Amino acid sequence: MSFSSPNEELVRVLKRSEEVVSVIREDSMRAVAFAEVLRLLLSKDLGGTVAPRISEKRVTSHQPRSAAGAAGRILALRDGGFFSAPKTIAETQNELRRLGYPYEMEKLSTPLVRLVRRRQLRRLERREGGKTVYEYCNP
Repeated sequence: MSFSSPNEELVRVLKRSEEVVSVIREDSMRAVAFAEVLRLLLSKDLGGTVAPRISEKRVTSHQPRSAAGAAGRILALRDGGFFSAPKTIAETQNELRRLGYPYEMEKLSTPLVRLVRRRQLRRLERREGGKTVYEYCNP
């Protein structure tokens, strides 16, 4: 029979908790699940009573809601004056990439069209060598 120190036991419980929640992809959900699994393992493995549950508050991001996602970031560009002159989707993609948001072009076309439909941006059409090129600007 082997005896372990409380610290060794705690390390074992922490590692087990991490293993259990490693399959959860979303950070906020993983944090809540980790706290709950740890609480249950500590109460079971260390012979204590079940600790009270952590607060049931919803974990939220520190970013303002309007800046989330491609559409919000495009609106932030608009509000910063980026669309004062017409810009193509490639120019929009490059500006977002410069700011640290590396979107694929396919992920920007739908938000741009939706913003045009909501009249938050305006779309201009021009012909360039037999191809139609769309540019976006302030409404």
